[in-house]
Amino acid sequence: MSYSRLPSLPHVAKSIRSTVEGTVKQLHGLDRGVPPFSYDLSWRLAFKLYSGDISLEAALEACRQQKVALGAKCNSEVVEILWREAQLADYFCHPLKDRLFPIRRDLAIPVRPRFYFVKDGVVNLFWLQPWKDFDLTEEQLGILASVIKQTYVVDDFADAKLYLLDTSTEEKGGQRTAQVYGFDDLPILGDQALKTAFDRFATAYDIFTKERKPKPDRKPPVEDSRQSRLFD
Repeated sequence: MSYSRLPSLPHVAKSIRSTVEGTVKQLHGLDRGVPPFSYDLSWRLAFKLYSGDISLEAALEACRQQKVALGAKCNSEVVEILWREAQLADYFCHPLKDRLFPIRRDLAIPVRPRFYFVKDGVVNLFWLQPWKDFDLTEEQLGILASVIKQTYVVDDFADAKLYLLDTSTEEKGGQRTAQVYGFDDLPILGDQALKTAFDRFATAYDIFTKERKPKPDRKPPVEDSRQSRLFD
């Protein structure tokens, strides 16, 4: 089945508000590229850092190559935490393929843990939380955790745990710190609650696509296109 491309799971979860109108507003903000950079580089470097395939200096140099100065700074902060956490790891990492989580016959959310590791005989799904402000609501956290669980904790991974590495700050303007959360630390939504949230999102998405103005056919400004073209 062919699905329309949606932003990745964290962006969808953060976009969902308690009303359709509020969700539409968030989708327009996301489409404008707010903020004007992404953490995709940190996500891609995470596996290399945990696997020992890249040095800290090489990873930081990759961050410095980012076109947006704020993006370079923020990705560097996350990479430094990833590197410190990786030094404490003594397990092998294995890549994971992306999967889709359908929310309607024509809409599906890309879910991308990137890799997993086995610790004490148990599969741990790695998930990076790179945003400096991890201020999701109870429902948004539930969407994030529930979708990961329903998508990957199945079949051979039926007993898998979540290893969510949070790199946010404890207070506004503070320094980033590393916190690890599992499924037991996050709310898990029931099927009906999850359906209600995604029905609201799907309605908002339909409104957003009708209101969205076509992008001008001109050379875009210097920016991280991975963030600004989430809906293209």
